[in-house]
Amino acid sequence: MKHITLILFITITHSHFSQNLNVYTDDRGYFFGFFDKQKINIEYQPVASYKVGYKGIGYVDSRGSLIYFSDKKEKLEIGTFASHYQTTDYLFGYQRNQSLGTIENLQKKTLTQNVGAYHITDSLIAFNDNIKKGFYVYYNNEIIELENNIIENEVTNFKATENTLAYFNAQGYFKIFNANNILEIDRPSTLYNYEVGKDIVAYIDIDNESLNVIENGNIQLVEESLPLSFKCGDNFMAYITNQDEFRMYKGGQVQEICAYAPANYLTIDDLVIYENLGRFTVFVNGQNYELENYWVQNFQADGQALAYIDNQGWLIYVFDGKKEKITNQKITSFSLVGNTLQYSLEINQFMLFENKRNIQ
Repeated sequence: MKHITLILFITITHSHFSQNLNVYTDDRGYFFGFFDKQKINIEYQPVASYKVGYKGIGYVDSRGSLIYFSDKKEKLEIGTFASHYQTTDYLFGYQRNQSLGTIENLQKKTLTQNVGAYHITDSLIAFNDNIKKGFYVYYNNEIIELENNIIENEVTNFKATENTLAYFNAQGYFKIFNANNILEIDRPSTLYNYEVGKDIVAYIDIDNESLNVIENGNIQLVEESLPLSFKCGDNFMAYITNQDEFRMYKGGQVQEICAYAPANYLTIDDLVIYENLGRFTVFVNGQNYELENYWVQNFQADGQALAYIDNQGWLIYVFDGKKEKITNQKITSFSLVGNTLQYSLEINQFMLFENKRNIQ
């Protein structure tokens, strides 16, 4: 049976981005891209793999060559032997042999010829350069040196997400990089357990038994006791206190999410998704929304959007806690990238769906 792709475009007026870029492969194996509702045939042969971002598409073609196709509808061939590549919201990074590279102004840019540990996020690439013996971050089209003269061990204790990087250097100092600012916090006797989100870093200070956050270059004491767990999202931290209370820190304020600890929880962009007495619940914009009376295993989230298939077979789209039923036809796959929901049906038909109307 032939598979086609049904793509739902939804305009999210409260989102921090606007993105209408996605891909699909038809029953002939042709690889298509959609750019603001314009259909473009990218490849006439099946691709081995692909990854979609807000600014472009990375993929490996049938010959094993890594290709980048930008939102300007321009193609750049990077070459074969790419062991890893990643397309994030705003960056494209790849490793070929020992070389680490990115795309800048639709040109290949080598970050290092001998890379160590590295991490690619939406807005930055943190990496060790084994030739220069340093630790660097690529941000805003600039390579910034964070550490040099690394004689023995490279920097491996680091975490990065969105536009923020936190790490311990060889001397044990805890440092933060955020939007071109470098902050040296301190040198604790016991290394911090820490988490990183967009414009925020949270950590527990074992010596002082406290939970703290760093934002806007300032350290804020959140709890004078050690939490059971904590995770960061975009400009916030969710955590469980030692009294089993589920709370959020955001913008200098602490708010209760739930009076008792959830069985599990995740922080994705603007969302806190958690299991509340077995129920699938989301906390967004200061409010709780119980979406289902059972826990959903297969879901995807981006920004304030969430998509999943319920136990009745409906594909559900959620934005700002509000549910919309999309279809109850048999779904073979679905993906949520930005404000675009793409899903495949077992029918020989192709449609676009935007703002609750069909586009042929």
